[in-house]
Amino acid sequence: MIETGDTRVSARAWLVLAFLVSLNTLNFVDRTLPQAFIVDITSDLQLSYTEFTLIVGPAFAIIYALTGLFTGVLADRVHRPRLIALGVTIWSVMTMATGLARNWAQFAGARALVAVGESTLSPSALSMLSASFPKARHGVATSLYYLGISIGGGSAFLIAGTLGQQVGWRACFIILGGVGLVMALLCLAVADPRQKRSSDDRQPHKPAALMTSIQEALSAFTAYPALGWIWLAAVILTFSQGASVLDQAWLVREVGMASADAQILVGLVFTSGSITGSVLGGFLADWFAGKWAAGRLYYLALLVLLLAPAAVALRFAEPSSIAFVALLFFGSAGFTLGYGAIVPAILDLAPERLHGAVLGATLLGMALLGSATGNVFSGVLADTILSLGWSTPLRAAGLTTNLLALLALPCLALSASTYLRDRRRAGEAL
Repeated sequence: MIETGDTRVSARAWLVLAFLVSLNTLNFVDRTLPQAFIVDITSDLQLSYTEFTLIVGPAFAIIYALTGLFTGVLADRVHRPRLIALGVTIWSVMTMATGLARNWAQFAGARALVAVGESTLSPSALSMLSASFPKARHGVATSLYYLGISIGGGSAFLIAGTLGQQVGWRACFIILGGVGLVMALLCLAVADPRQKRSSDDRQPHKPAALMTSIQEALSAFTAYPALGWIWLAAVILTFSQGASVLDQAWLVREVGMASADAQILVGLVFTSGSITGSVLGGFLADWFAGKWAAGRLYYLALLVLLLAPAAVALRFAEPSSIAFVALLFFGSAGFTLGYGAIVPAILDLAPERLHGAVLGATLLGMALLGSATGNVFSGVLADTILSLGWSTPLRAAGLTTNLLALLALPCLALSASTYLRDRRRAGEAL
């Protein structure tokens, strides 16, 4: 076995995990709600697919990525629950502003500022979990944290298909912001599990020290090639998932479902599928890591090889068939099956004092170069294909974007080739 040691987890660690899962759930309800209301929002604000994907892509991700790098550094230096509380407050207020937007600029501005708040969560939360759980359980802890994607993302569609039909999309954003403000207050009651640091590590307000930490984190991606290749693979995989921003419109405008039916179907299937992916993915990633030094990378490669043909089959399946629902379920699981491998593999190669900063840099790449670019790529491609007179531009754009996940395979192979050596050099116990 490669990963050994004490695997006991304290009750406090489980409580911290449960609270962070609830915050990440709120995070992804907010982040996914615009996609769930894509038909309503594009009609109300008169947006093209390109304009909509620019809002939920770069307008959100550029700010999220850049501020995430700095909040990642701060997570290594300040009281993390208080930092999260500040972030939740910011994103909740701006979620309310989203519901009040009357044009493209107001909507884009509100979503960009939501990103400022949301950028505080994952670097702080994942580093807190790393400090709370033994190494042999990092995959499980990470995957359970990312249940927030499953529950939150699915709940957004269920909210749109139920409450949204009664009160409208604007009221849903305003209500969601109110819930967030309550959660921000609860953050203040959470203790930070950080181990005792030296006085040099407790200097959060010195700009020079912050820039030094950022430079050290970025240099780690070139100092340890395995880390850089994992990062690139993660960016490619999140890019390929960018087509999901158009899936609701695809189901309504090309598959022919009623808007509320599509919202509820996606909500139920995405929730159940991605929860399955979160739970199963963490255990599988840890099992692979226990068998091989680079086991988490082998596991990710296997996922890509299974998910790519499933994405093709989904786009051509009969909507009323069991196969369609099964493929949609598997595709939903694919969103979370990999998190239990990606984050622990990255943390294995980063010094503990740089965990927050390295995670911030990773999330920067996944958000800005990955999902945001994938969102825009699929939106522009759909508009371009539509202009050529194709009857199914959303299917073509989604299929093309999904299949680009195959480009992650050589990155994973290159990372695996130096993983053991780089992990030793990074000072990790094997």
